[in-house]
Amino acid sequence: MKTSPRTIIVELQHIDNDVDIRGLFDDAKLFSRRPKEQLKEINFDLIKNWVSHCDKFHGEICRPQAIQQDHHDGYAQYFRLVDVRRNCVVDAKAEWDYFALSYVWGQTRPMLQLVLDNKDQLYEEGALAQDTHLIPHTIIDAIEAVRRIDGKYIWVDALCIMQDDYDEKVKVIGEMDLI
Repeated sequence: MKTSPRTIIVELQHIDNDVDIRGLFDDAKLFSRRPKEQLKEINFDLIKNWVSHCDKFHGEICRPQAIQQDHHDGYAQYFRLVDVRRNCVVDAKAEWDYFALSYVWGQTRPMLQLVLDNKDQLYEEGALAQDTHLIPHTIIDAIEAVRRIDGKYIWVDALCIMQDDYDEKVKVIGEMDLI
């Protein structure tokens, strides 16, 4: 039986005061503020417990239908992920577990994006560690968070969709519900 990747939604948001956020497993504070030091205050052990709890008690309920490698419109050929351990973009397999980042693109500075001209470079191990000044803090933080909860892959639209390939963007955007 083929398993599908699990879906776990962890929403990290700005908290302006020291409000306690309590988890399912203990009374540990998840985080208290979102200034520059946000990752220092996140209880990654609590998030790992949530993932473990989901695997143990929810099983297949948390696993959406996997993207089929032979999908009718060829979308699977465009399925990429960021490998957070190797710091690069990789061609993904439908059965891999991964996290997905949902965020709003900012307009404050140039941003690293996957385009035809840099595809080979971004597929090289360590590529994302070289251009950190071009990667928004939201994406850097998400990659680090996935690392800290022992994940391996994350889907980030700017890095996993070829931004200058209209046909690919149309296919991927049309299948966003599978991501």
